[in-house]
Amino acid sequence: MLKRSLILLVICCVLLSYLQAQQDKQEKIQTFVASQLREYPLSQLADLYKSSFQDVFGPEHLVEDIQSVMNYLDKELTSMEHLSTPYFEFCGLEGNFIRVYLNVIQDSIITKETLADCFLRSSKLINTKISFSEWQQEWRERCRIISNMNLGLKDFQKDSLYIENLIQQGRYAWVHSRIYHDIYKPHYRIIQREIFFGEIFPIILRKQKSLN
Repeated sequence: MLKRSLILLVICCVLLSYLQAQQDKQEKIQTFVASQLREYPLSQLADLYKSSFQDVFGPEHLVEDIQSVMNYLDKELTSMEHLSTPYFEFCGLEGNFIRVYLNVIQDSIITKETLADCFLRSSKLINTKISFSEWQQEWRERCRIISNMNLGLKDFQKDSLYIENLIQQGRYAWVHSRIYHDIYKPHYRIIQREIFFGEIFPIILRKQKSLN
């Protein structure tokens, strides 16, 4: 009798722990979505997916050499207006990768060479710990939670189906929605968290302190 009671107690503890973990995860997803919509009210599901993808996998494309990174960076800096965004923001739920906006170069905070080097090294740190099928299930769960928030996101069903088909085809990456791209003009590079806080963030802090 005592042994059965202990087994039932262990089962109850495991179940409660699982339920608490699910609740914590749901709250984390809701917090991320609320934060994204507070900063970018016109975000669509595609934009939430992109940030989530970047948090898990980092830069969408593996870059081979520093010269190609510099060439594309020069082209983008030449064609874009001055940004009024923050210098950086965390991706997704965990902030494993950071979006570093190109106004850090425009404002002479860091050099384009520094950003290009950090981006190149970050692009080689693609996450291989999560499989294709695991990411598919993970995104489905996140999408369900977002759907239950009843946010009235534009083109939600369309984006949801398109992203599902994308993942089923073995294609993970995605682009910002057209309205997000046109309104917020997202010019940034994805930098791995340790590289960012070790090499870029200290420079930002020093520059900001020198201006105060």
